[in-house]
Amino acid sequence: MNDAFEDDATWDDDDEDGLWDDYCLTLVRGISAEEFLRRIGARPGPRVTGVSALREETRQDSHTRMGIGVTEVDGWALGFETCGIIGISEKYNVPLSAGTRLVADFQNVNAVTRFVWREDGDLRLDFDPGDPGVRRGSDPDGLLDVLTAAGFSCEDTTDEDDDEDDGDADLNAVIEHLTGIRVTDRLIARATYLTGTVGP
Repeated sequence: MNDAFEDDATWDDDDEDGLWDDYCLTLVRGISAEEFLRRIGARPGPRVTGVSALREETRQDSHTRMGIGVTEVDGWALGFETCGIIGISEKYNVPLSAGTRLVADFQNVNAVTRFVWREDGDLRLDFDPGDPGVRRGSDPDGLLDVLTAAGFSCEDTTDEDDDEDDGDADLNAVIEHLTGIRVTDRLIARATYLTGTVGP
């Protein structure tokens, strides 16, 4: 599990091993799951409950087709991909963020990570949580205090001798600051998702 996410001690279910090994989490304020899929031009699929069912329903069968599941939490649409990059792709997150806020967090099995924050299409912040000293966007320092409080070392680490580890940093605290939602294993693993597919 990604250390950024909060474990729920009351949840003892082995069915979701590898939940945070390869995922993309996308939160968009004030839209429905149906609107989320409409904005990315997805073909709607069935509703499924649980990550295992979501993984099976959205399994990729080509390099150009991606599946996603979307649920609704406290006024936000929450998209979850078990293997995909919809949330961090400009092609999709610009229209998703139109007139609202979007926050996306990605990690793959090779430990490649990325965090994106957009406001009405504007890229406010884009960085690799593994290297938070290098940030881009229209407001790259706007969350500096939040990142520091969450345990990130935000100095530029381009110096080869600087190998400081941000492994204990809490990215979920940054997500919660921007969305008001604390993402937990239980929330992701037990949600009912409206599925959709993009690509040919």
